[in-house]
Amino acid sequence: MKKPIFSAMLMLAIVSMLSSCKKDDNTDPGAPTVTITSPTEGETVTGGTVSISAMATASGDDDAHLLHEVSVKVTQGSTTVFEAVVSAHDEAMHMVDTSFTTTATGAMVLTVEAENHVPQTGTKTVNFSVN
Repeated sequence: MKKPIFSAMLMLAIVSMLSSCKKDDNTDPGAPTVTITSPTEGETVTGGTVSISAMATASGDDDAHLLHEVSVKVTQGSTTVFEAVVSAHDEAMHMVDTSFTTTATGAMVLTVEAENHVPQTGTKTVNFSVN
């Protein structure tokens, strides 16, 4: 008689673990919010070292809407100059504070994306230049 109870408990535990990153259909506060504080829109960076500072904020405090990952990408035209993807699993906020050095000059685009477990993606883009 104890075997069916154990099997049922085991199945419940497995289903619970597998559904930990699934959407909660009760509410949907939307995608995460992204803010970029550096570089600023239209800024010209000199010296070849670009400092990136950004914040990703979850849209809700339930498991589905907490952050999953944050990606940072700098492009110049169709060329990727810098890229990083960071796990932010189950964080309510994640600070991005990184830098890279480049010999490329000219107009560039910084894109920061934050994804939650739904998955929904919040994106912020800043245009800047390096000389």
